[in-house]
Amino acid sequence: MDNIKIWLIGIPFAVLMVALFIWSSVKDALRRKAIKEQYKKMSGRADGKISNFKMVRRSRYHNGEEDVDYDAFMDYEFEVDGKIYKGHGEGSGALWKRKTQTICYDPEDPDNNCTLYIYDRKTGKTGCLTSLVVLITLVAIFGTVFYYFFKVKGIDIKDFGDFLKDYFHV
Repeated sequence: MDNIKIWLIGIPFAVLMVALFIWSSVKDALRRKAIKEQYKKMSGRADGKISNFKMVRRSRYHNGEEDVDYDAFMDYEFEVDGKIYKGHGEGSGALWKRKTQTICYDPEDPDNNCTLYIYDRKTGKTGCLTSLVVLITLVAIFGTVFYYFFKVKGIDIKDFGDFLKDYFHV
């Protein structure tokens, strides 16, 4: 009978964890699909000449410590069928010394363009992996807390049902 009580807590928790993982993965997949549709038309590639490059410092504070990131923004121009198009956007800071970066554009509307850096970030396939890492982390944290909680209380996992009975006065 006591093992049944263990399952009454463990199974709903496990179902909740799996449901959250599935919901997060589906939501992320739908978001990525919408972004890919938007960027799908950008099949053209051109070397964009960088006319202005600026590194922007972005600071965040976490537990009183400053975390600094730098974002690279640029103005660029590129040529398609003899016509010059201009754009502005984020690019790879690793390439800041270069005079060009690859530009992705819609061949039917070259004004719809972005840097390859942004294109790769927007169409990346890291969402499911991120969700899986989060799920594994949550399970590991819960398992560790669960284990130490019982260890501190001096409760053998086999006596979990008796513990719940006493704790909830059932």
